[in-house]
Amino acid sequence: MKKDRSNLRLISYIVMLALVLTMAAGSTFSWYNRTKVAGGESNKLIYRQTGMVNNAASEERTVATYAGTSENGVVSYSETAVSGAVTAKAGEVTYFKTVITDTANAGDSMVSLYLQSITLSSNMGNEFHIGLVGPEKTYKEYTCTNNAANKVCVEDNIFLENNGTVEVYWFVKPDTANTTDGTITLGAQYLVYN
Repeated sequence: MKKDRSNLRLISYIVMLALVLTMAAGSTFSWYNRTKVAGGESNKLIYRQTGMVNNAASEERTVATYAGTSENGVVSYSETAVSGAVTAKAGEVTYFKTVITDTANAGDSMVSLYLQSITLSSNMGNEFHIGLVGPEKTYKEYTCTNNAANKVCVEDNIFLENNGTVEVYWFVKPDTANTTDGTITLGAQYLVYN
C-alpha cells in the first residue's frame, strides 16, 4: 500500500513538471507567429491623424490627439483633434491628450500607443522627453535626426475595455529651452497590440 502511494506521488510530480514545462515553453515561444512591428513582436493597426482607421481583423478602434495649454497649472485641451503643427511656447512644456475608443465588441485588450514620428522646429534642439501626466509619470528621452524622431512610444500596456474609451495625457519637453516659439508636428498614430 505504501509503495502504491509512493508511485502515485511520483507520477503526479512528473505530470505537474510536464505541465509546467509545457506552459512555460508555450508562452515563451508564442511570439514566433506574430508579425514584427516597430522593433517588437506584436500585431498592429495603423491610424491616420484624423482618427480614421485602417480596418484589420474586423477590429474598430479610433485614436484622436488634442493639444493642451497650461494656465496657472491647469491644462485645458482643444476640442479639435491635432492636424499639422502645434505651437510650442518658448521654454514651456507642450501638452497632449490622446483618446483611444474601441467599438469592435471584440473583448478587452492591451495596447501600446506609438507615433510614427515627432518633428520639432530647429530652434528646439535635437533631444526631447515624452512624459505621462498622471500617477505613472514615465519619462522617455528621444534624439532627433534632421529634427525628427521616428517610432516614438507614448505609453505601453494600456488596458482598453471592450467598447470603452481611454484617455492618455502626455507632454513633450525639449531638452534645450527654446527662447522663441517653436512647433511640434505629430506623425501618424498607431496601436501595437500586446
